[in-house]
Amino acid sequence: MDKKTKICTICREEKAFEFFNKESRRKDGHSYLCKPCCNRYHADRRKKNPEPSREATRKYRKNNPRNKRNSALKNVYGITIDQYEEMLKKQNFQCAICKIDAITLNRNLDVDHDHLSGTVRGLLCNKCNQGMGLLREDVEILKGALEYLERHRENR
Repeated sequence: MDKKTKICTICREEKAFEFFNKESRRKDGHSYLCKPCCNRYHADRRKKNPEPSREATRKYRKNNPRNKRNSALKNVYGITIDQYEEMLKKQNFQCAICKIDAITLNRNLDVDHDHLSGTVRGLLCNKCNQGMGLLREDVEILKGALEYLERHRENR
């Protein structure tokens, strides 16, 4: 075995150090699992026991203002994580349009904003947010889509 390689304890393959996460506690400075095996291990762990993972993610995001989500909220939309969470509570943790539950989606709701003024309007699921964008946020187009659907609605 070369000095710059290591054997993963799960897949048993010899790989270069670049395929292992750095871990200062280890003698060689690298994890004992290769990155793909480590990713699979953690994904399986989250799937088997999702609530602690969700709670840890919420806690991390709240306590780490430098992470991407917080930065995007502040830099792009001009709101803090606390303001986002307050909006989420006011909307009963649901998309403002289709009312799907944010917990069911297993992801954050998108911040909907007016592209001209930059004003934040509410929180939407990704599909509703994309739908608004694809219809160019134009009320007349949205009305036309509504009329079209009503005209072609089958008897239910």
